[in-house]
Amino acid sequence: MLSAWYTRKELALRTAVLYSGLVLATAFSGLIAAGIFAGLSDVQGLHGWQWLFILEGAGSVVAAIVAFVVLVDFPESKSGSGMWLFTADERELAQQRIRLDRVSLPSADRSVWHGLGLAVKDVRTWIFVRTFHYRFHSPHCAERSFLTFVRYRSSSSAQITQPTALTTSSRRTYSL
Repeated sequence: MLSAWYTRKELALRTAVLYSGLVLATAFSGLIAAGIFAGLSDVQGLHGWQWLFILEGAGSVVAAIVAFVVLVDFPESKSGSGMWLFTADERELAQQRIRLDRVSLPSADRSVWHGLGLAVKDVRTWIFVRTFHYRFHSPHCAERSFLTFVRYRSSSSAQITQPTALTTSSRRTYSL
């Protein structure tokens, strides 16, 4: 969706900002969970994990509603929030910028399945998938699983994971 509105040079910065937000959210999620477990456990007859589900679910629902109303479709779209957010000249400018940034014209005779087949056959795709998985997910999943295995209380396990999450997040942010 971002590539429909930004050129290749602009897209790199936007992607870096999105990944930095992901790292910061991961770093602070344990602290927020620890606060919810400590402050709301057994309030109104609900356990801390139930409050965590309620609060995270409510936040997700609100974010989804706002995104549905505000997020714009492609610049060429004749419907959606882009019609009331942008003037016709602004939409035309966005389309022109993307056309000028294209390396090649899209081939109409190729299907999405052809593109998927090319991606699956490309070794670089699999290197990226493996690197992404190990870099962003494995350390946190293994750490939290171990703490649950050794029977830490949920709030203390969330607090214990924070020094590692914060130090790895600073390392990750600078390596983008």
